[in-house]
Amino acid sequence: MTMEFQIRTNLKPNYRTAQRNLLSTVNNEIDCSRSALDLAANEFVTEFRLIFGEVQPGFHETTGPKIQVRVLDSVKNGQKFINKVDVGGRHIDLWTYELDGWTVSAYNKPKGDLPRTGY
Repeated sequence: MTMEFQIRTNLKPNYRTAQRNLLSTVNNEIDCSRSALDLAANEFVTEFRLIFGEVQPGFHETTGPKIQVRVLDSVKNGQKFINKVDVGGRHIDLWTYELDGWTVSAYNKPKGDLPRTGY
């Protein structure tokens, strides 16, 4: 099963495909840097989505997928965001979907070397 990775930015309201033919059976690492996506100097990704084609009954995750993102440097430590997800599909002529959301906080890594411990 392949999927497509699409993005939306702060400057362009429509989704555009950033990568095609990603395998759903492996964890994919996708570079969303400005240079990789050919974004303008003041442009950044605001949303992304994965588009699956037709899936067979019993389709499910097998690799324990996760998503890690880096936010703009201007985002303050502890600033809150709401992650939203929707998933949907059609079976015969019935469309069904689910929505969910959860609040997350931005986390800044410490600057410089961490103290040595355990010796």
